[in-house]
Amino acid sequence: MPVEAVTCSETNRSHIRVTQACNSKCMFCLTDFHGSKFSHPPAELVMREIEKARLLGVERVIFSGGEPTINPSFLDAINYASDQGFEITLKTQRKR
Repeated sequence: MPVEAVTCSETNRSHIRVTQACNSKCMFCLTDFHGSKFSHPPAELVMREIEKARLLGVERVIFSGGEPTINPSFLDAINYASDQGFEITLKTQRKR
């Protein structure tokens, strides 16, 4: 599964979707993210997107999903981005 990432130099942000999977069934969500049909991108691809953002001079990385915290390599990605000096934002439903 590829990583979905959008980097905007005007806002100095990179938005990285680390999974499509979600552990909620919110009635307002337009997409069916739950279930086993979704997988997480390999950690190497997520790290590569973080590195691309660094090379572009981005200051903030936004991690989202689905539910990003259910990706097994999520903490590795957070730590790597932090070590690279990024400000980090997390879009989560806070249910794990």
